[in-house]
Parts: sequence; C-alpha cells; structure tokens
Amino acid sequence: MPQTQAQTQTQAQTQPLVPAPVVRERSFGTFAFGVTFLIILVIFCVVYFVLRRKTTPKHVDEKAGDEGED
Repeated sequence: MPQTQAQTQTQAQTQPLVPAPVVRERSFGTFAFGVTFLIILVIFCVVYFVLRRKTTPKHVDEKAGDEGED
C-alpha cells in the first residue's frame, strides 16, 4: 500500500498545473463606441475624399475668359 500512495503522489506532482485561459469580456459600451467611431470615420472619409474633391463644371464665361468685360 505505501507504494501505491507514493506513485499517486509522484504522478500528481509531475503534471504541471496550467492555468485556464482568461477570456477578457468587453462591455457593450466599448462595442457601441467602436461602431459609432467607425461610422463617423466613414462619413468623414466620404465628405473629405469624394464631395470635397468633386469639381463643378465651369461657367461659360469662366471658360472663355473676360472677353468684352472691363
């Protein structure tokens, strides 16, 4: 009997104790802030890169210059 107790103790000691992986929970507020930030970023990019860079067609007088105007 003493041998079986010694074997079980050594087997238990040789197995390394691995801590369970920690799952970090994120709150709904963090998720909502991230989604809101992405929406604002997309709107900014559309306004800055598309609407701001769009050139309007020139008026006929601007194309021709100032001929006849003093």
